[in-house]
Amino acid sequence: MGTRGAYGFRIDEKDKVTSNGHDSHPSGLGKNIMIYIANTPLEKIRVAASRITLVRGDSEPSAELIKRYKKYAEEDVSENWNYYDLLAKTQRNRFPGNLFFYNKDLEHMIDDSEFLHDSLFCEWAYIINMDSGQFEVYQGGNEDKSALGRYARYKVPDNEDHMGVVLVKETPLVDITKDRVDDLAQMLQEQEDEY
Repeated sequence: MGTRGAYGFRIDEKDKVTSNGHDSHPSGLGKNIMIYIANTPLEKIRVAASRITLVRGDSEPSAELIKRYKKYAEEDVSENWNYYDLLAKTQRNRFPGNLFFYNKDLEHMIDDSEFLHDSLFCEWAYIINMDSGQFEVYQGGNEDKSALGRYARYKVPDNEDHMGVVLVKETPLVDITKDRVDDLAQMLQEQEDEY
């Protein structure tokens, strides 16, 4: 089973977060999110985050959006389109967490923000917080509602032991540069067992 996680943005006090099914470790998904930050001007990130519309994965897109986003679908998609099918390549590709799509024409994201409330299954999460100017790293396995971070106090009704993910690291977005991405990812990966 892959290491599950979540990633996305926080802007205007709203989370725009989707899930990732595999390789959510700092050296995988975390590094890819930092690559995006290092290679995208902050104002462009703000514009991309602002224009995202959250959708339910099982909801049905319009004919116009199907035509527009068909390039993001898997080839073997059924005729009964939903957003999971239509946006499959944005979540299941060789580059997990590819936010570069949002710098182009993609304006819809499958809303998985509640996944942050279940640290039993959400093992890692990465939030580009445009409100605070920080890159936030969260880890699962939290059983303490007073742990750090705004999600730690949440709990999934069927899960008595685990709370939401816990904040383990914040880095100013301006400090994530192309020459520092590898070092930052390595540092997070080495500290993984300490969290």
